[in-house]
Amino acid sequence: MFLFNKLNLFLFLFLILIIEISGISHNRPKLSFDALWNENGTTILNETLIGSDPLDFFIDQNNTVYIPNRHTGDILLFSQGNLTQTIRLNLTNSSTIFVQNIDEIYLDTFYLIQTGGGVISKITSNLTIYPISRMNLCHQCFDIFIHNNDLLYCSFTERHQIIAKSLIHPSYPLVMVAGTGQPGSTSTTLRYPHGIFIDNSTSDLYVADCENNRIQKFEFGKLIGITIVGNQSLSNFTFDLNCPTSIILDFDGNFFVVDSGNHRMIRQGRNGFDCFVNCDRTSGSSSSQLNSPWTLNFDNEGNLYVIDRRNNRMQKFKLIHSGYWTTTGNTNVVRCWHTASILSNGNVLVTGGDDGGSAHSSTELYDPSTGIWILTGSMNVPRRYHVASLLFNGSVLVTGGSNGFSYVSSTELYDPSTGIWTLTGSMNAVRHAHTASLLLNGTILVTGGWNSGPLNSAELYDPSTGIWTPTGNMNVARSGHTASTLSNGTILVISGSSVELYDPSAGIWTLTGSMNAARSGHTASVLSNGKVLVTGGDNSGNVLNSSELYDPPTGIWTLTGNMNFLRRSYTTSILSNGKILVTGGYDGNCHKNAGLY
Repeated sequence: MFLFNKLNLFLFLFLILIIEISGISHNRPKLSFDALWNENGTTILNETLIGSDPLDFFIDQNNTVYIPNRHTGDILLFSQGNLTQTIRLNLTNSSTIFVQNIDEIYLDTFYLIQTGGGVISKITSNLTIYPISRMNLCHQCFDIFIHNNDLLYCSFTERHQIIAKSLIHPSYPLVMVAGTGQPGSTSTTLRYPHGIFIDNSTSDLYVADCENNRIQKFEFGKLIGITIVGNQSLSNFTFDLNCPTSIILDFDGNFFVVDSGNHRMIRQGRNGFDCFVNCDRTSGSSSSQLNSPWTLNFDNEGNLYVIDRRNNRMQKFKLIHSGYWTTTGNTNVVRCWHTASILSNGNVLVTGGDDGGSAHSSTELYDPSTGIWILTGSMNVPRRYHVASLLFNGSVLVTGGSNGFSYVSSTELYDPSTGIWTLTGSMNAVRHAHTASLLLNGTILVTGGWNSGPLNSAELYDPSTGIWTPTGNMNVARSGHTASTLSNGTILVISGSSVELYDPSAGIWTLTGSMNAARSGHTASVLSNGKVLVTGGDNSGNVLNSSELYDPPTGIWTLTGNMNFLRRSYTTSILSNGKILVTGGYDGNCHKNAGLY
């Protein structure tokens, strides 16, 4: 059927080395080990659209989804869940597809009469069918992958091997690149392999070796496989698989695997592999469940799509955050010791601060869709070390701080519809470097701060009256701390390494788990999964870029990825797309750079 000897292997390797690298069609987003996806999937395509028993699909770099309907014989193209094009063919039981562009769609045509028995064909936009030469095989390819040097790989499942074919040299023979043609569980054999993936940077081959319950890596030019995860794995022998069917890699070469027989998806983590979708291994049809999932792909934003085979649907699992920081537009004014608040329209309001010489009354707005900042109305009082809080009615309350000469107790309100600031009731205590938190009943809790020393006092603001009322004192006097409203309505206050919780119903404070690193001048953000992300700050005069996560159910802190810059006295904001916006800060100088997490 095909040849495999030293000469053919040499020609194959030589071909890989001399062909000019072309564009990469697979999406491989840059993700950290701390990247997080929503555990509940959204049904993008259902049985009405894609038919029953779907197997494979492809997402190009424009996020167009290509999927064969195995019953109508068509290739369907979807964008944002909407059918945009139908390529009508007389396909039957097509099992796999790979797209270079709209004029180079490669797919399984084993049962298509026009190909004369060609296993794989190239389909163009005008419906011309070009069978790939020398691919007249006796069985289907259950997965194909085109390496960025135009070499086509075929998962020849029924023959327990992976074969490859040059697309630019039609006369070149087929070459066996993994497996022997006989089923087995040794390092050189496979047993009913399914999904395959080629790492563009190394040309290494990865195989979902289904009936051996493992993922095999075949380094470039070698026929001896290394078990990455699953049965016989040296590094992850305790992590069992049950017929893995698909594997993909992110930008840094970390693995994502469909563990089909266990109805779940797993990923490579910081300490080996772990599950991140349907981890109880129970099949089902709810938004958080899968039933014999089959194929997995990324879109260009890092969202994950999976064929949920027995549920006859495609599920999308939205990326909540990638765990990486990227730069965005600079503010108009250099600022540190300022505030940032997300308005109801998704824009970010930044107020006051210091440019390293004087306090500001200026404020500006950030548009996440453009990355551009514009100036808006100025406050009545210049402020630094103040606090801003978004009220339920959409206005922003700014409290206390320093005007550059003295600490203040004054507060004022910003109306986003007019861009105008109005003074309201003053606090009972003069304070700066304090915190203010919106409680579930709409009142504002202000804690601690500095006035000739750190304060442990706290007070409540009623927006309906503009009046401030004292409440219970904290266990520890604090300034430069943070306060975060948790999903259960309690307030988490952090400074130094100590942490405590405020119960609004009782007005009482209770100590909880301490951080890994003592810090002040940091920020804390409540993520959509309920955890709290703490970043940067100052530790005994040393500015930090470290970050850590707090888990409210356990009270435990865990270190996570570092920021690109050392920062203290800056701001972080959770955007509507789930990303974290960091602005400004101080490390001996004030800055106007910004980053996204």
